[in-house]
Amino acid sequence: MDEKVLYDAVRGVWRASKEKVRSVECVFGVYNSLIVAVYKPSEWFVCKEALDWMGH
Repeated sequence: MDEKVLYDAVRGVWRASKEKVRSVECVFGVYNSLIVAVYKPSEWFVCKEALDWMGH
């Protein structure tokens, strides 16, 4: 799988507190119980659409 396609498949919206993401060093892409990608986030964003969807 192309790296861009894999990244787009793995990234998404995760529910996490702003305090919690400060301690995250790596995020893992998992498929069929196998780690298929490891990323080191350089920044995090608040997803307004997710906040609207969750009723905030």
